[in-house]
Amino acid sequence: MLLYRCLRTMFERSDFFGGSLFALAASVVTDLLHHEPLSYRTLEEVGLPKAFVAAIKVRALAPAGPSGMHTQVVCAQARVLVWVCKRVFRYLGQM
Repeated sequence: MLLYRCLRTMFERSDFFGGSLFALAASVVTDLLHHEPLSYRTLEEVGLPKAFVAAIKVRALAPAGPSGMHTQVVCAQARVLVWVCKRVFRYLGQM
């Protein structure tokens, strides 16, 4: 749980940590979801998907620079969003 909270904090404070760390945190989330698909529920309980989406909404149009978006961040966003959407649609299909 501590790892998940740290990742959430990296997304929430991406302006402080910068784009490279944001991309690295997103890669960790992607790998985690790929190898442990059942961990999504725990990630959701910690608020990680919401923090990720909020970070994208706030900073998606930020200029490239020390804390702005760059290629790594854009690629990482796509991978994580695919997993989040898969899990949400799978959940909705079970209702």
